[in-house]
Amino acid sequence: MAKVKLPYTIKNNLPEFVRKKQALKTLEAGGSVTTREVENELAAYCGVTWSGIHQIKKGYNVPSLPSGFKIAEYFRADISKIFFLVDE
Repeated sequence: MAKVKLPYTIKNNLPEFVRKKQALKTLEAGGSVTTREVENELAAYCGVTWSGIHQIKKGYNVPSLPSGFKIAEYFRADISKIFFLVDE
């Protein structure tokens, strides 16, 4: 089966959301919270692996629709603020 070339790609603002969550958790904890800790918590919340979250964050992969909604729910953000389409 041939792969269909779509006229758009899916991009994300996940790195920005992870950084903001990391800063918030650092303030709440009164100490350092790493990016990896936030990504591990996000992965557990979504029921996926850290590697899966990392691949989405780097743009190597796109989440399934349920995972995309869980990611948005974790950040308490509209899904369209995290994931968006870019015309090719």
